[in-house]
Amino acid sequence: MQTKEDEKVCGMCGEREFFTTCSGCGIPLCRKCAHLELHGHGCGTVMILYYCRTCVQDPYMNPNAMLREPEK
Repeated sequence: MQTKEDEKVCGMCGEREFFTTCSGCGIPLCRKCAHLELHGHGCGTVMILYYCRTCVQDPYMNPNAMLREPEK
C-alpha cells in the first residue's frame, strides 16, 4: 500500500527518499538536503528543526541564521 508520504520527493534535489519537511517553508526534504538546527525555547526546552538550504540562511525563518557561516 502506497501512502502520501511515499509519493513525496525532495523539493531541493528531486530525490525520491522523503525524510522530513522544512520548518520554514514546508517543502519536502531528503536526508542530504535537510539542515538540522537546535532551537532553544523557554526554560530548558530544545526543539529539533530541519530547514532547506534557503531557509537555513534566512533570519526570518531560522532564528540561528545569523550565527551560521554562509554556504559556499
